[in-house]
Amino acid sequence: MKDIQITDAELEIMKILWSEPAGMTTGDIRSKLDKGWERTTVLTLLSRLAEKGAVAVEKENRSYRYASLLAKDEYSLGKTRGILDSLYNGSIKSMMAALCSSGSLTAEELRELQEILDKGER
Repeated sequence: MKDIQITDAELEIMKILWSEPAGMTTGDIRSKLDKGWERTTVLTLLSRLAEKGAVAVEKENRSYRYASLLAKDEYSLGKTRGILDSLYNGSIKSMMAALCSSGSLTAEELRELQEILDKGER
């Protein structure tokens, strides 16, 4: 996986593109954004994402269609690995211990995590 650095604003665009694998026009993207960004702002972000290799651009009549070249799962896993490495020295055990001992997980979330761990042992 190529390590593509995406800003928070660019990530908002990527989330929308991930929801429509066939791609979208600028107007489609803007209609799904709840940011109130101007068309030029969206175009600038799309241009940056294309330069980074995260988005494909295809001319379609008088407009352009944008589609993600970066899989959401691939990006998420890379970001998670980065957090794990930088905050927990790569130790999943340390990260899980911090999450579990923080008291921020509900009983349901703990049960679900236990199920995931149990499946991993099989």
